[in-house]
Amino acid sequence: MLTESIEIFPWNDNFSVGIPEIDEQHEKLVQLINSLSTSLVFKSDTLDPNKVFSELSAYAVYHFKTEENIWNNLLTGDEWEAEHKKSHSEFISGVQGLKNEGESKSNDQVLENLLSFLTHWLALHILESDMRMAKTALAVKSGMPLSQAKIKIQHEMSGATGVLVKSVLSMYDAVATRTLQLMREIEERRKIEQKANALIKRNYILMKSTPEGVHILDELGNVIEANDSFCQHLGYTMAEVLKLSVYDFEASLPPEEIKSAIKKVISGHAKLETVHRRKDGTLVEVEIISSGVELDGKKCIFALSRDITERKKEHEALIESLKFESDLINSMLDGFSVLNKNGVHIDVNPALCKMTGFSREELIGVKEPFPYWPQEEYENIRAAFQKTLTGITRNFELIFMRKDGERFPVIVSPFTVKNRYGNVVSYSATVKDITEIKQAEALIIASEKRFRRFFEKNSSTMLLIEPQTGKIVDAN
Repeated sequence: MLTESIEIFPWNDNFSVGIPEIDEQHEKLVQLINSLSTSLVFKSDTLDPNKVFSELSAYAVYHFKTEENIWNNLLTGDEWEAEHKKSHSEFISGVQGLKNEGESKSNDQVLENLLSFLTHWLALHILESDMRMAKTALAVKSGMPLSQAKIKIQHEMSGATGVLVKSVLSMYDAVATRTLQLMREIEERRKIEQKANALIKRNYILMKSTPEGVHILDELGNVIEANDSFCQHLGYTMAEVLKLSVYDFEASLPPEEIKSAIKKVISGHAKLETVHRRKDGTLVEVEIISSGVELDGKKCIFALSRDITERKKEHEALIESLKFESDLINSMLDGFSVLNKNGVHIDVNPALCKMTGFSREELIGVKEPFPYWPQEEYENIRAAFQKTLTGITRNFELIFMRKDGERFPVIVSPFTVKNRYGNVVSYSATVKDITEIKQAEALIIASEKRFRRFFEKNSSTMLLIEPQTGKIVDAN
């Protein structure tokens, strides 16, 4: 029988979306999550995984149907409605996938995975997706056009991530004190089992398949155990490695610093990049992750070494690539700007600053409307801007404004930058000042008009003849 309850997901007003029916159902889902966490921590004998999944899935379906009916009434046919409905389907699929894991995992493992999935998914879904949909629906219900409501709510939601972080921290703060006793019991059990499992753990650590170089040092820095990967890394046999000390292969730090590092790590942990010397004298850059451990009652250092030579080369190549890209953008004659996924300026090139008259400092960190948008052109520019934010990329001919108030024509060519998962991480655009092109077009048109007047009003007979064919194409 449970004597306490766990609130891993404390409900508060931050989670209210402003629609009572939805808020009540969200709170019910939170109660289900807290009930599950309570059962897990206190090992309730009545906990039935199948019943948990069934109750959760049934109530989720009921709740999703309620939400979708509300969105459908106010946001019919909008892409946000479709995306929201898709997220509901993905939730059901995710829960079903966790349930299927029960065939290969223990009940506790399955339910712990479910609890983690629920807390993260529901907090994010309420604070981001549901909050956005509810605010938009309420705005539309009050008479605001859908497109205007979406822009307004998108702007208001920019601070939702901060609320999410606070809520997640609140969850884990609440559960920490209640699980302290359980953790102490686990620690006591670990100590009792430690000696019996020492040999098994040691063999596990030194698994032949481990690609990192595993090595264990005593308090003096002598190698007392290692795996094959570490031997291959240094070019020694196992027998030779077990006769080495860290002073024999550490090539970056002087002996005094090695000794000091051993003292610090043996009672803590460290991560550093250094250089190892192989048996043949060659040097190799490595990353070392080490921690102080106790084996057979003796203090030791457990360390993993990883060859980072290729990673260093790739990093250097990346830096060169980024420098080249930056130099290329900065040398462009056309303006260039980069916006984050929220539409905030995070980079501009000198050409854009020169073109508009605004300094880099005046543009970085600014959201739309940007300083170079003329007020009378807000509607046209914002329409193009929103098309870009929704993934529609094409050239737009617009009017921009210099800092001194002068208007000038431009062609803006936007494009999106996505990560490997297909998510937008930023928006970029080139901006070409077409003032001279427009002036040249005007001169050509004026010249054509003058010629036409002269041609048509001239009292003499005038013919226009095609040179190649001799065909008359016009006459006055």
